[in-house]
Amino acid sequence: KTQHKTEGKIRYYHYHNTITTREEPCSQFVRQSMRNNVTWVGGTPYVYDATMKALAPSIKKFESELMGSELASIQQ
Repeated sequence: KTQHKTEGKIRYYHYHNTITTREEPCSQFVRQSMRNNVTWVGGTPYVYDATMKALAPSIKKFESELMGSELASIQQ
């Protein structure tokens, strides 16, 4: 329990296709029309954010240039 009232003020972000963990599968997918809205699940507000998805190609290119053949040998 906290000393200050933050209920409803903190938003939790879930980045689809960025973290693959079997223990945490996506339980709810956000429709395209709802991507600017808050989705409530079990009293917790979630907001769709495609930032990580948009950055992925640039990060992958940077890693490839930096690590080259070393990166290719790592199992993904």
